Formats: sequence, C-alpha cells, structure tokens
Amino acid sequence: MTDLLKLGKKVFTVSVVVMTILWSVGVSALVPLVAVAVECPELETGDLFKVPDNSAVYYVNADMERVYFFNSEVYHTWYEDFSGVVTIDQTCVGAYPSGGGASYLPGSVLIKTVISPNVFAVLPNGDIKKIASEAAAKALYGDNWAKSVRDLPDVYYDTYDEVSGEVDGTKPHDGMLVKKGTVTYKVEGGALHEVDGSLPAFVAKYVQSPAATVVDALEVADTTVTAASVTEDASQMEATETTTTTTTETTTTETTTTVGGNLTVSLAADTPTGGYALASASRLSFTKVVFKAGDADVTIDSFKVKRGSSPATDADFATLNVVTPEGGLLNDSGKTLNSDHEVTFTENISVPANTSKTYTLVGNMAAAATMVGGNVPSLAVTSVTLVGTGTVSGLPVEGNKLTTNDSLTLASATFAEGSAVGTVTKQVGTNNVLVASIKLTNGTTGSDAKKIQMEKLTFYSSGTVADADITSFSLKYNNVTLASAPMVGKYVNFDFAACGDDCILDKGYDRTFDVYANLTAGSGRTINLDLQYATHAAVKDVTNGVYITPTDSATGMTNTVTVSQGKLNVTKVNNVPAGNIPKNATKVELASWNFNVVGEPIDIRTLAFKIIPTGTGKAEMLDALILYDKDGKALIGGVDGVGASAATAGFATTTDTFTLQAGDNVLTLKGTVDNNPAAADTFQIGIDMTNTTNFIARGVNSSLDITLGTGTPYATPNSLVTANTKTVQTSALTVTTLSSPAARTYAPGTNDILFAKVSFDASASTEDIKISQVKATDVISSGIPLDLQNISLWVDKDGDSNNGAGTPVALTEVVAGSTTTAADETFTWNLSGDDQFIIKAGKKLTLEIHANIAGGATVGSHTISIATADWVTGTGQTTKNQVTEVISSATASAVTVGTAGGQVEVALSSSNPSAKLFAGGTTVTLAVFNFLATTTEDVEMDFMYLTQLSTLAASTSYKDYDEIWFEDSAGVEISGTRMSPTSTKPYIDFTENALVVKTTDSSGKNLYLKAKVAAIGSSYNGTSGHYLGYKVNASGDIVAKGDLSGTGSTEYISPSNAPTGNTHYVYKTYPVFAKESVSSNKLTNGTKDLFKFKVTAVNGDIALAGFTFDISTTTATLAASSLYLYDVTESTEVQINDNGSGPTQSGAYNFTGSGAVWNTTSTDWSTNYSSGEITVALGTPRTFILRGNITGSTTGASMSVSMAGDAAFLNNGATLMLAQAGAHKQSSNNDFIWSDKNASGHSSTTADWTNGYLVSGLSSTTSTVETVAY
Repeated sequence: MTDLLKLGKKVFTVSVVVMTILWSVGVSALVPLVAVAVECPELETGDLFKVPDNSAVYYVNADMERVYFFNSEVYHTWYEDFSGVVTIDQTCVGAYPSGGGASYLPGSVLIKTVISPNVFAVLPNGDIKKIASEAAAKALYGDNWAKSVRDLPDVYYDTYDEVSGEVDGTKPHDGMLVKKGTVTYKVEGGALHEVDGSLPAFVAKYVQSPAATVVDALEVADTTVTAASVTEDASQMEATETTTTTTTETTTTETTTTVGGNLTVSLAADTPTGGYALASASRLSFTKVVFKAGDADVTIDSFKVKRGSSPATDADFATLNVVTPEGGLLNDSGKTLNSDHEVTFTENISVPANTSKTYTLVGNMAAAATMVGGNVPSLAVTSVTLVGTGTVSGLPVEGNKLTTNDSLTLASATFAEGSAVGTVTKQVGTNNVLVASIKLTNGTTGSDAKKIQMEKLTFYSSGTVADADITSFSLKYNNVTLASAPMVGKYVNFDFAACGDDCILDKGYDRTFDVYANLTAGSGRTINLDLQYATHAAVKDVTNGVYITPTDSATGMTNTVTVSQGKLNVTKVNNVPAGNIPKNATKVELASWNFNVVGEPIDIRTLAFKIIPTGTGKAEMLDALILYDKDGKALIGGVDGVGASAATAGFATTTDTFTLQAGDNVLTLKGTVDNNPAAADTFQIGIDMTNTTNFIARGVNSSLDITLGTGTPYATPNSLVTANTKTVQTSALTVTTLSSPAARTYAPGTNDILFAKVSFDASASTEDIKISQVKATDVISSGIPLDLQNISLWVDKDGDSNNGAGTPVALTEVVAGSTTTAADETFTWNLSGDDQFIIKAGKKLTLEIHANIAGGATVGSHTISIATADWVTGTGQTTKNQVTEVISSATASAVTVGTAGGQVEVALSSSNPSAKLFAGGTTVTLAVFNFLATTTEDVEMDFMYLTQLSTLAASTSYKDYDEIWFEDSAGVEISGTRMSPTSTKPYIDFTENALVVKTTDSSGKNLYLKAKVAAIGSSYNGTSGHYLGYKVNASGDIVAKGDLSGTGSTEYISPSNAPTGNTHYVYKTYPVFAKESVSSNKLTNGTKDLFKFKVTAVNGDIALAGFTFDISTTTATLAASSLYLYDVTESTEVQINDNGSGPTQSGAYNFTGSGAVWNTTSTDWSTNYSSGEITVALGTPRTFILRGNITGSTTGASMSVSMAGDAAFLNNGATLMLAQAGAHKQSSNNDFIWSDKNASGHSSTTADWTNGYLVSGLSSTTSTVETVAY
C-alpha cells in the first residue's frame, strides 16, 4: 500500500473530519484536514475488529472492506479464539464498506437452506456445489455426514455462489482437507497439495479420511501448502482489481465498483395505526417497512431510523430495535438515539431479486420516571445505504404516531437461575440430561392482577460444546416439553407459540423451567447456558397486550455440564463370514468387528485377540495378525499367536496405539496361516474385553480411560466378542463339460461355432485359482480332425460371469487345427500373459470352445470336451500351489457337419388372417406363410409359385388382383416380390438376399401376402362376389439355396397337402353390423325396446332387404303382431314393417315357448320402403330398434333377443349372388339380406344380393344377445 493510500484510508476513518476537495480538469488536490476527538486505528488486510457494545466481528479483506461472520460457528472454522480482535469506535466503521459475509472454511461443513433438501459442499472463493447423492456425501464426509449439514436462512445463503455440476463422491472436491496414511493434503485446483506443518486442533477436526481409491483419484502436486495458509483468508472473496498509475504529478487509484440492484422502500399495509406507547413497554411496534428488490439482488449495508413528530423527546425511548421477518431482533441490545434523533443499524440485510421483506421498527420505551406523557413520537426510515451502485426510492417512510402514557404501570418479570445444576459430568450418549434451570417470576406490584406470558427464550452457550454435539435441546415444565430446538452458532432459540397456560404466570407467581439435552457427542467439552441479554427473552404483559423488558438475573448461571469420556461398543460383523481359509497363505481374512465409538475419538492402546482352535489347530499356527480399517489401512504391526497346544485357546496381544473416530469403525483382522493345520481344523478369534490387562483405551479429547467393568462402563461388552469361525481347507476346482448348447447341424464352411461350454467351479476353494493350460479332446464320428480349424477359447476374464452378467471374449491362444485324419484328437492351449484367467474363490466361471468348420468338411459329428484329469493346469493365488482338479462325467452335445444347401420348410403361419369380406380397390392381407430353415445353414429364397384357391371362372379370376407382393412382420416390402398376376399360378421372384432365413431363428420368418384388389365396376377388372386367396401347392413350387454354400436347398411344405390361406370374398362395398344397448334392460309390461343395432357401409352405399331375430322368453308373453322394426337414425323415427298384416313366415309366432324366430323382409314393409330395400349411404350409418308389446311380466320373467347370422354363402352354384327374391327363398342362410348395389340399374330384382355370411359383427349363427329381465 502506498503512503498516499494509507493516508487516505486513515483520514477517511475519522467520522468528524472536515475535508474540502478542489477539482480541476485532470487534477485533484486535498485541502488541509481538521480531525477532532476520535483517532481511528489503521487496519490492514486480514485484521479483525468489532465495535463497543456489539458482539459482531468483522474481517478486513483485500479490498479494505468489512466482511461479517453471521455466527460464531463460521468464525471458529477460521479462528481458534477472539484474541486477534481489536475494538474500534463506531465512527471508524465507515472507512470499511460492507464486503458481504464470510463463508464457512471450505470443506468444514455441508450447507443447505431450510426450504430445500439439496445439500452443498463449500468450495473456495465462496462457491458451493451440489452433493449428487447420499452415497457421494458418505464417500467424502463419512457415515455421519449428516451431522456436518448446516441449515442456513436465505439471507445468509446469499453469501454463497452456486456453481454448475455436482460432487459425485469419486474424488475430493477443492477446499477439502483429506488424509491418506499419515499425510494430510489440501485439495486445490483438482490436485493434492501436502500440508507442511501441523494443523491446529480446531482445523484438524475437519480433516476427512475418504477411501484410498477416492483420494487416489487426484494427483499429488509438486508444491505444498503451509498449515497457516489453510485459514489465512476468511473473506474467501477474490479481491477487486486495483490499478495504481504513478506519474510525476499525481497518483490515481481505480477500484472496480460492485454493481447492486435497486431497492424500493414503502410502508406496509398492516403498519400500526396508532395507539399508546406505555412506559417500560418492550418491542413496541411503531412502523412496518417493506424493502422490495428490483430485477437484481440487493444487500442493505446500513439504514437510519429517526424519531419524528412533535411533541416528542428522545427520552421517551430507552433504545430502538428492528424485528426481522422471522420474529428475531436485528440487534442484540438495541440502539440509543443520538443528538440528531437517529440511530444507524449496520447489520446487512439481503433481499433477493423481485422479492420483498418486511421489517418492524420497534421501541423499547423508557421508564415512567423518564418518559413524558402525552407525547406523540413516530419512527421513520430516513436513509438506506446499499452495497454496490443500486438506487433507493420511496424514502422517507414514516409510521403513525403513538401517544406516550407514563401513568400506567406494566407487569414486572424477572429471570433468575432455577434449581442449580452445578458442575457435573454426564455420560456421552445419554439423552434427556438436565443442563440448565431458569425461573421466571411475575413480580408485578399493586392491586392489578396482571398476567405475563413467555413467548420466546434464547440461551447462549459459553461452554466448548459444538452445535453438532447436541442433537436436541428441550425446555420442560413439570416434565412436559414446551419447546425443542437445536443449537446454532452457540445459541438455542426456544419458541413457545404452541405453549398454552404453562407459559402464562399470574401476579406474584413464579415458574421454573428446565432445559434438557441429548448428549450425542462432545466428550471432554462443556455446556454452560445463560440468558445473555434481557432482549433474548420475549415476555408479554397479557393484560395490556405489550411486551416488557424483564430483569435478567440469569446471565451467569452455575450450570456447567461436562460431557464424559467417550463410549465404545464392540460387536461381531459378517464382513468376514464363516467359511474356508487356506493354509500356507498370507493376508488371510480371519475375523471382523465393528467398534462403535460415541462422543470422541478413542485411542486403543492394548488389544488382545483370543485364538480358539479345534482339531490339530494351535494358536501359534497364526502369525503376523494385523488389524485393518475399512479403507485397508493397517492399524497395528503384526502380532503372532501364542499357544502350542492343539485345540487349546491362545492369545495374540498388540500394544500398538491406534485411534478410532466417532461412529462405526468396521475393522478386519488378517494374518498368516502356516502350513501345519490339517484340513477341517477351525479357528475362531475374539476380542477379549473381560479384564483391564487385555483391553486399554483412552479418550482423545477427554484424556480419560475408557473403562471396562460393571456400574458405568465406557467400554462394552464385558465379555469375549468372538468373530465367525474359519475352517482350514485346500484349494478345489471342479471341471464339468456342460450338455448345453444342444446338438446342432451346420454346413461346411460355417465359422465361429460354439462347440462346448465348460464350467470351472471354485465354490469349495479357499483361494483364487489362475488357469495356465487347458486341453480338450474331439471325439469324431465319420468325420476327421481336419474338418475343424481355428479352435479358440472364450472366457469372461474380468469375472462378471460370476454373477451371470459377463461377456466372454476370445483368448489370443488359438489351435489352428489338425493335419491328421485320425479318428480323435486332443488340442492343447498353453496360456500366457493376459490369456491366463482367474476363477474367484467361491465362484464359478464358464469357458467356451469355438471352432470353424472347413469348407470341404466331411459329413460327420464332433463332440469336444475336457474329460481327463490333469487336462487343466491351475495355481492357487494365495498358496501358489498347483491345484488338482476334479473332472465331472458330463459331456458336450455333438455338432454335426451336414450337407450343404440346408433345408427350408414353408407352412401356414399362426398369424394367418381369418376369412373376411373385402372391398374392391383396397389393399388387403390374404395370407401369412412361415419360412423356417431347419438344418445346416441359412437359406436364401430364390423364387416360388402361388396357386389361387379357386380356378372356376364364374367365382374367381386372376384379374381380381391388380398386384400382389410379400411384406415382413415390420411391414417392409420384400424386394422383387411385387407383381401383377397373369394366371391363376403367379410367379414370385426374390431379389438376391432379399429373404434369408436363418437357422438361429427357431420361429422362422413370417411373410405377409398382400394384394391390391381390383376395383369393381363397368370399367374395372374386379367382380363382385368372387373368391380371393392363395396357397403353396407343392414343394416343387419353392426354390432356395444355402446362403453360405450357394448349394440348392431341400424344400418342403407343411402340411404336405399344401399350406392354404383362408378364402375371402370381394364386393364393391360391404356392411358392418354393431349391436348397441337398449335404453333399459328392465322388463315391464307394455311396448318395450327389445334389440338395437347399427349398420355401417364400407367403400360405398349398400342396400338392406331382410333381418331375422332369434327370440326366447321366460314366463312373459310377446305377441307376434306387436313386433315392429324402426329406423331411428333421424330425429323422426320411421316404422319399417307393415303394421297391418304382420310377418308372413308361418309357425313363428308362439313366443311363450322356449324360443322362436321372427323375420321381416321387404314383402312385409310399409309404403315408406315401397322399393323393397333400405339404403345405407357411405358415411351415414343407420340405427334400428325392434319393439314389441310385453304381457305377463312378473318375477323371474325375461326375454332374450339376438339378430341371426348366416353360416355359409348363398347356395346358388357358380353365380354366388341372386336377385332379392331368390335370396329370400333360400331354405337356409337367408337371415340377413344385403346388396353392394354393383349391378347396372340396381333394384330388388338385379342379381347383386347376398346374405350375412362373414358380415363383421354377425357370427355364423347369431349376434350378441340382448336380455331384458323383470
């Protein structure tokens, strides 16, 4: 800093300085200064200061701005105590404009807001980054990561800048302190920098110990950092750029300006409207002020409140304060009016963009002796200073006047210590511990029976206990919990909003409230709660409805509670399960325990392992026993078992000291098993906690012994804690050639065929087994070894196949094949380097043997298997002993070399469509054929013939099809197959490779025969009523070849009498029938809707000429003459059948029996249908209702009606369609008569009428039944 800059700073720190600055063009000069009274100290970057009567501490950053610590916990992540804080006069503060708030020390805690579940890591420079998941938090901050989470109010959350991305737990984040082994690192710039020197205890507690793999994800930098540098910049803000330009005449300092948002200040709608200001009233609301931010965030650096109005005097007020939106006080002790009738509040207020916050100006009124009654003071916000360059509008904002009243005496309240807790020690982990007792007395005098009510109470802990040490504080009266709260920054805030009469005291009464805590941690630390300020209690005079300032006699209560030394509980865990162990092996996992530590880290100084052997086993057969933590770090040096007698317990005792942190510590004991135990010998190891010789531990913070024994033991259980039993076994490997895959046949020239699968089973092994050689034999029938080439091994080398998820890969060692023609041959694979593979102990692995079949291979079969002992060479990875495998008797299935060309079967697919009616000029699916390759190789289709189902000229023609072609199941056309038939046996050609049927497709491939049906009319080829459909008539109509060899295939059809598609029928148009619901299914006497249906025309208009209904009754009677059919399509119904004569079909009218048939035809119809038909136009479906008169309806009566369908085509030989009268005269299959109106001059006498066969919605006999019942 230049001398000039220092002088400028020093001058500007004097608040009562008269300064004149003369400005000229390009020149500035300072006129002599006059300073009086206060001399302000010159502060430098890194200095800490406070002002008198205010506990807030500030840090001076590199831009000479003051940075606040929003609570003591933030401060104590940077500093051990307050010894470096200097006190300056309030008038000096203005020289250090607000620089925002200080963040937590990076890596010390995790933060979140109260309203969001997202948790963030604290990074350098005030940045934060979201933690991706709970697993990520655990990976970096341990299993108890949640204890490091701090909830921040939004106003303090704005101190931080959220950066993009997430902390995923795979590597430490910048700012963390991490430990690997004995070395501590600070993470900077994504690298590990070793910390040079010892960190102080208040910082060392933030050092994390992630897994070695997590720490190793970052590289170790060449440079180190000093221990002091870790906490040297509490501002964590990048300094603004300062450029100093020196010339011969002037020195200019340019400082980057902080840009801030704009602020509007206004009077709240619910500001007090007036009233009385009673003497000695506290927190008396005068003015509610709304601070509203514009489009950018706003930080209020300070604001002034002025006492106004007249008559009024400053003496009416003891102090002024501000109530925050959360109900707390902005300033602990309040502010006193100065000679300008003003106070200045310097606490920062943050207002996010486009939001508002309401603060209330309150007065703590003077006592009656000082107050002047009848005055009418008011309070106003007169000025606001922002951080940055934003503007303020709306000032001044003044509230309404209140009238002072010095004649009314308010209630009196006193807080004092209740039942003395004294100086006590309580065991860590204990809940509901009494830590403080406070008594509230209603000391009101006089005749008025005034009540008081306690609404809020804030305790301050001057002890050393940390916030996270206590999970919850609770305040009780008569053992009933009135409120609970955590400790945040040494403060415990109780809110009694839900408290009823227990918080209200009558005059002359007192009430003692007890504070309890759950001692989660904090061994060696103290809890000392006091009511630090009277303003930390909100007590109301219930009678007068105002707050009062109580007398605080509880500022130094005698309630020091020391948290005892830590606790330790040891239990067996199954990380090392019961099972087999090898002999003559090192680092064998023998046992595992969980050491659960509560309260403080604990040093284990002596630990005895009791070794319990069986069989020929002895304790001395276990050597170099080492205890490891969850990250694989050795905690002790190796200790040997002592005990030379078989099946007799011995010990291995360590006196190496190691430290266990609070929480769960899962430890694993590993050691060397020598070559002396026999198979089936067992060893069980326990932690001996039965006496103080074999177990010694001490608390790190408390320096107290963690004692065993009865009474109040701090180490439990007082017994032997045995781990799982381990059994000595030798290595074991079972080799089994599997019967899958099943027997198959391939053509010569086929490559990469899976010949065999071999299981390598190490389920009974105590160690991993590495395979270095494999042999297998090829047993041949008819063929020769020369037929197989490039015989290779495939294995899942990374071991995923142990859980069924692995993918085998080819080893590089390949047997090229044989040049011999001998009957059988043995192949040998000598594996080296990466080809050698490992079977995990207790796991299985499958080996695959692949080979190619030579192009000129001889027809015959090959069976490859591992069938002889010692054909697999394996070595135990722990003992280095060679393993003798067991060969199972199972063998592989044979692979047959068949003839070239393959074989294809063509059959009718299960997806073949049923018979349907089609409209001329539309595209339809006629049939679905299945093509299946059944033998040695994939088959490529060359060409085929189809045959029409009917060749009668009167009933079918090849001209009925404009085009036919094949599509696959995805609707993709098969190339080359589209053609226009010129005969009844069309030729279908397949483009090369258009259709290849693979042998691996066990379901074959479906081909859909599509057709564009010729349109019907005078100028078109189609004929109404013709048959449609094709079949594959003979195997000779199919020609295919082997896709690999090009040799002609063997073709056959299934069934042998030809796969035949269904017969469809084509018309110019056709109807669709649909049954609809009647208005009611309740049977009653009188006229009733019995059946309702709709007919829709497809592709053009149709005509209707006859309907038949099946009617069945029970008990009720239906008169035949009462049955009428109505067209109800339009709003006006039209009766169809004649109401005079009724139907003419004889014998159809007795409806009281089991059933009858009633029909109506055009000969019966009314004059509305004199043409003898009903036309249903395209796009206009018509709806009909059958009605009849019901009599005899009673309990149990019912009536069922359905429309009859036709089971076959009209029986008229070759013409297939008749005149209307001819259709009616059919002896059967005449229940539904309709026409597609294809004939020229269509009428009831033209031969274009047919029946209901295949009409959609009508089955071969009847429609869906409609039943009405009583």
